Amino acid sequence: MLWSNLPNAGFCDKNAKPWLPIAENYPQINVETQKADANSQYNFYKKILFLRNHTPALQKGQLEIAESLCNQKVFAFYRILEGHKYLIVLNMSKSSIESPTINGEVILSTHLKTNRKSFQAYEGKVFLMND
Repeated sequence: MLWSNLPNAGFCDKNAKPWLPIAENYPQINVETQKADANSQYNFYKKILFLRNHTPALQKGQLEIAESLCNQKVFAFYRILEGHKYLIVLNMSKSSIESPTINGEVILSTHLKTNRKSFQAYEGKVFLMND
């Protein structure tokens, strides 16, 4: 694990010889750097885990495939529990696609810059539905 920008990536003392090789880019890519960057993959995982852990519908809600939204590029499904309905839409393609009309609020996206009119390549969004 690349923990920090310290010698040996913070894995062991600088005088020790690690038994596994240390990646050359450890000064830039490490846990400490990821924690400090609000837009890092580390912090995205924290956000998505927080959302799941604090949203009962995402944990144990009824699963319903959103067939009208699914095609060769898009997989979409609802999670529904006690009047709370979430839609998860995943663009599974390497190209941007036009967004279908969705009556809901985007509460999480895998991409920093997202908009309601399209999905970027490999973008996933979680919507809180308004209906």
